[in-house]
Amino acid sequence: MNLSTINCYDDFVENILMAGFTLAGDNSEGIFTLAEYFSPEIRWHTGLTETDPWAWCMLSVNQRDDIMYGKFFFNKGGYITKEWYTLFYSVRRHGRTFDEKYAEGKMTRFEKDIYNIICGNPSISLDKVKEMLGIDKQNKSRFNSAVTRLQMGMFITVSGETLKISNDGMPYGWPATTFETSEYALGEKQAKEAKSNDPSECAKKIEDQILRLNPNAEAKKIQKFIYG
Repeated sequence: MNLSTINCYDDFVENILMAGFTLAGDNSEGIFTLAEYFSPEIRWHTGLTETDPWAWCMLSVNQRDDIMYGKFFFNKGGYITKEWYTLFYSVRRHGRTFDEKYAEGKMTRFEKDIYNIICGNPSISLDKVKEMLGIDKQNKSRFNSAVTRLQMGMFITVSGETLKISNDGMPYGWPATTFETSEYALGEKQAKEAKSNDPSECAKKIEDQILRLNPNAEAKKIQKFIYG
């Protein structure tokens, strides 16, 4: 695959559209990361939007409708184009709704509570979800793990970020990540396609793409990457 050196955000977008998916950080986990194509101009945590990968997740989510960001691989952040997201969706969900997976005992009641809130409130912030569920320091870790599992299961995805609003109507504090359901993010047409795809065929397509990106990827790692 003819991926190019990444000198700025636009280069990153061009490459992710070709690759289809990537881990977000420097660690490829034995699979693939576009960070391997970063030029010396790309530096983390500088605040320079065009050359700081830390800013690209929200840029992608906010400015494009064909790239999704979330904790999709190895419980870590990653990017997937919507085209490839439908394949992962098919593989990990086998056409099942959340309620069907819950009925099978594959999802917990706590995860169901979080999912139901996000279902009813598209682009709700995690801070608001925590508030509605009464999350405190004692169960914060459990909450974060549940949110990650919902992303890995292809049930929810990052939709952007928002600021808290003061009583005077002014935004304040650090931005809070917002989430929406996968169906909401994909749209009716792509969600329907994802539900009807053959999971085994989708898994084979993903495996073939991984091996194009990294011919040395190990079978065990590939399976974990695909199935979560």
